Amino acid sequence: MSKYISAAYGPPSGLTDAERSLLVYLAVQSAAANFGIGEQDAADLLDAAAARGEMRIRGDQRRSYVIHQGTHEMTVLVCAERAALRRLAHPTGQLDN
Repeated sequence: MSKYISAAYGPPSGLTDAERSLLVYLAVQSAAANFGIGEQDAADLLDAAAARGEMRIRGDQRRSYVIHQGTHEMTVLVCAERAALRRLAHPTGQLDN
């Protein structure tokens, strides 16, 4: 059971919690940089969007994305190569989750 995902649909992503955590960190950094706000304000903004069901983690065998799905548009906050994400999230190569 993941400590980050409370509800999911579609095929399993195969992401570990460490990889999800890294994607969330990158999304906060992206929002902070794009909106010119601090990390905590960016995290609060993304939390509010997630509470409204507007945030998604999607991907395929090659890439993972953090997406904000608004009413009229979709914005990709993060696009990460799966292999690079795995290397960064698991520097020892040991998958713990």
